[in-house]
Amino acid sequence: GYVAVSGLSNSVSTTVSSGSSYDQLDQVKTQYEEINNKYENLNKKLGTNPDPNIKTTFNTGKVKLSEISQSISSIQNDINNGKSEEDIQKNLNQTRNKIKEANDIYNQIAG
Repeated sequence: GYVAVSGLSNSVSTTVSSGSSYDQLDQVKTQYEEINNKYENLNKKLGTNPDPNIKTTFNTGKVKLSEISQSISSIQNDINNGKSEEDIQKNLNQTRNKIKEANDIYNQIAG
């Protein structure tokens, strides 16, 4: 009987951990949407002819945003494919760092 119990508890813990990965991914998605909106508003403010230095910085931020977007998709796939919790956490952390970088870049421009 013990084997069945331990088999059961394993599947339960896996489900729980992927649940927490989903929650964390949702938080990351929300953070991404917030910073993405900030960039869209900033883009409108900058208009068609911004200072070249600002434009360069802005584009650096936009590249970060597209990397974040790709990371979110890839983490989503990893969770769906049952990739290890460790890998998923590592990718979530890297994505959070990129969001922070994108925010820092935004703050440089928006002041």
